[in-house]
Amino acid sequence: MINAFKYRNDYNFLLCDWGKFSLNLYFSVVIPDLHEIGLEIAENLEKFFNFGYPVCSFHLIGHSLGAQVSGLIGRTLKEKDPKLELCRITGLDPAGPGFYKSARSATFKNFKHISSEDAKMVDVIHTNADLFGAVDRSGTADFFPNGGMNMPGCSINRACDHERAVEYFAESLKNPEAFVAVAATSFEAFQKGRYDKNDVTYMGIGCRKEFSLNNYFLNSFI
Repeated sequence: MINAFKYRNDYNFLLCDWGKFSLNLYFSVVIPDLHEIGLEIAENLEKFFNFGYPVCSFHLIGHSLGAQVSGLIGRTLKEKDPKLELCRITGLDPAGPGFYKSARSATFKNFKHISSEDAKMVDVIHTNADLFGAVDRSGTADFFPNGGMNMPGCSINRACDHERAVEYFAESLKNPEAFVAVAATSFEAFQKGRYDKNDVTYMGIGCRKEFSLNNYFLNSFI
């Protein structure tokens, strides 16, 4: 991902390595710990803003549980001061279990899932919506390549599906118009040609900022 960003332009990166926390019991330890991690990151970002860094110069990107933490960070900053509302958060196949009822698992009342209210623009890419991710709309624009599950070349490797969202976004950094998507009520409707030809955008970094809170679909061969 970093190399793809460098291909596009010159950026500074703030990375959060929470690997040692992830190797634990998912529901009883990992998710509660993520809540504390998110609050701490939000506090540190606020220090950057207090030093004069423009709020909209920061773009939060998170994969799986990282997407849920990114939503928490944006939500925390916005609730503390509306002037601290981030301009963009990108969620890459946000983790489903523990956050959405559709994920057929317990949910945590004190940890809301990433949503369109967490930043001015929240674009979400779903690639493993039926297992590690979720089918629920979670942003100002939600993208479901190939219906949001069973990515090309992944076969029965569902972790491959889950990681594909990262690969899609990285590819979009090199080619912002690589993934054209259209608004539709469902993937089935999209496949039958029932979609809004006037509501077209790009999945990834080229995603436009004006939305009507729609789901967007596309077929991808990678």
